[in-house]
Amino acid sequence: MIQIFGNNAGSKLAAPITNSQTTLTVTAGDGAKFPSPAAGQYFTLTAVDQGSGLIIEIMWCTAVSGDTLTVQRAKEGTIAHAYAFGDPVANLWTAGSAANLAQNPSDKLGSVSAVQTYAGNPNGHVAGNAAVVGTSAPSLVWDTTDQIFWVCIGTGTTSTAIWLASTVSNGATYCGIATGTANAIVLTPAVPVTPGAGTALAFVVATTNTGATTINVSGTGAIAVRKPSPTGPIPLTGGELVAGNMVSVRNDGTYYQLTATELGTAALADASSNTGKVAAVVGAGSITPGHLAVFSDNQGSIQDGGLPGAAAAPTYLNATFNGQVLGSGIYAPDPSTAAGGAFTVKVPAVPSNGQVLGFKDNKLNWGTPNSFTLDGNGNTFSSPLGSATTLTCNQRGLEFYAEWDSANNTWELS
Repeated sequence: MIQIFGNNAGSKLAAPITNSQTTLTVTAGDGAKFPSPAAGQYFTLTAVDQGSGLIIEIMWCTAVSGDTLTVQRAKEGTIAHAYAFGDPVANLWTAGSAANLAQNPSDKLGSVSAVQTYAGNPNGHVAGNAAVVGTSAPSLVWDTTDQIFWVCIGTGTTSTAIWLASTVSNGATYCGIATGTANAIVLTPAVPVTPGAGTALAFVVATTNTGATTINVSGTGAIAVRKPSPTGPIPLTGGELVAGNMVSVRNDGTYYQLTATELGTAALADASSNTGKVAAVVGAGSITPGHLAVFSDNQGSIQDGGLPGAAAAPTYLNATFNGQVLGSGIYAPDPSTAAGGAFTVKVPAVPSNGQVLGFKDNKLNWGTPNSFTLDGNGNTFSSPLGSATTLTCNQRGLEFYAEWDSANNTWELS
């Protein structure tokens, strides 16, 4: 309860009272001198036995009606007694009044003790209290469980104080892992959210969506989710919200719009159009001019300065060289870019001293299944790593030279 005070408020009993009586009457007209408590408020009333001056009781007055006062007896360690006609009663300063102020330093906003810390929010969402039963709550508390501030907007004790959760303006409320279904998401943040234009939410997707999707936060009702497009927000089609990804949405007043997400399969599955969507080209056909396209490794081509067209038929560059003997200074041709492009060439059987042959993979195609084999034609290839009569060149981008050493009758590799 909240304590209130009056200045020079005092009177005498207009009638005797027993030690259990909870209403008393003061001298006619004196009721107006005392404060008038509202619900949840009180002021202290001290009664004295004027005969001896030794019997003193502190009461709490919770209501004043004319000259009749409603009281709670025997407060602050005093004992209830009977009092006679004419015994004085007054609203006096007590030790309990001073203790109440000392226990609520957070009411002094701006001081170092302006914020009190509690484990759990103050209105019962989780375990923890923001006030001791029978005393008034502080003005501002820090909730160590939900990591937010609570502002007291209705004074009272633990059970009667009214609190408002203070959140960061324009900040996203973290809602944890979504529940509900893939296309009807339910979010339950620690602090209930009332959605409106600008409300931002962040959550972890539990199940990948398969079509149009709604979000229901804090039981406020389902609101459709939209994603950006060149023509404005459009419904989800499936695959935009992938299980395990963190997603952010913001309310535009009508829908929740996706603002941050790891793109799902829907980002790759949009049909080809002239509005900038991306489509995968399948087969050997072409796509409509003006569209964007993604080509697989062996389908489609894009000509410089032109429109996308059908993939050109592969050319087997090695057809005329396969199995042939190279002459001096000849570079081996590149193998085909298609499967089955492996080929073999032979070096001269009787080379001249100092003859040099060069080999280079200009198009970066050497490798299975397009390997290039060099046949020594009866002679040996030598290098610091060893010697062999044939070389299999299956490393992309490879370039090397073979020089005939007539003294040792071998091709020296470099």
